[in-house]
Amino acid sequence: MDLSEFLLAWRTTALPDREVIDALVHPAHAGPSPELARRLARWGGTYYWSDEPEGRHLVLTRPGPRRPERWGWHVALFLATLFTTTFAGAVLARTIEYENPFDLFTGSYVVPQHFARAWAAGFTFSLPLLAILLCHELGHYVLGHVWINIVISSALTVAGLYGVHRTADGLLATFGDRFVYLPDHGTKSYADKGDVFDAIQTGVLSRKLVRYRYSDARGRERGGYLAPFGLVMHRNGLYAIGARLKDVDSDVATSPRGMFALERFAEAEHLRAHEFTVPPDFRMDDALHGAFGPHLGDAGGPHEVT
Repeated sequence: MDLSEFLLAWRTTALPDREVIDALVHPAHAGPSPELARRLARWGGTYYWSDEPEGRHLVLTRPGPRRPERWGWHVALFLATLFTTTFAGAVLARTIEYENPFDLFTGSYVVPQHFARAWAAGFTFSLPLLAILLCHELGHYVLGHVWINIVISSALTVAGLYGVHRTADGLLATFGDRFVYLPDHGTKSYADKGDVFDAIQTGVLSRKLVRYRYSDARGRERGGYLAPFGLVMHRNGLYAIGARLKDVDSDVATSPRGMFALERFAEAEHLRAHEFTVPPDFRMDDALHGAFGPHLGDAGGPHEVT
């Protein structure tokens, strides 16, 4: 329907599902005139009037052809997100070795055998994460849509939290004995120990041997190989717990164990080609018992401290 004969100027805006026209009406038809009123009665949408300093405005809207959803892009982006987050979960679970992020882009990354099985181990990480993100994004959607979506988003939130609840025990079983925080006062500086921390952390997460040089409390320096079982924070200081090896082929189970303050490491480098297995008799609680004083419970019973 052409209304240009009643207008002085107008602007048309095309939205995904409607057309909006903001028009300045000719003073002779601003009443509106009977002719304009008859035309508006046949307008296939809604309209309202607005009095402005330059004259009377008429704002008209009517439904337009809705642009089809690009479902192919939506599905492709979702699958890409699912793949990458599951891959990250598999790296955290140590079923896939991936240390240098540029290997995948330079073509030097070696795809492990049984990749699908190793990749699927990351679902315990990716599915709860995607459920949380989905609930968050649905919050934005609900704010601009009908109330029924609140019910849908609430149901998805409950499902996401249930998924986190079901997978939390598995994640704690995998990583719970590798990092412990014992809160206390005091601070230590690790400004020049970035490489040391990276090497020890990689050793803990990937079960890689670490070649090191270390100074003890008396300043005596020694070197060797460390099989780091875990990291501990105590009084804002970081300590590595592990077995000291004379060489890379030494038996981890029979090698002497100790606790190492990270600030005393002079050098540390993880060895990508040398893995180790934590002895089955190792328990973090046992290793920490008495190490920093009576902080942890004793299975033998309570003790009086004087």
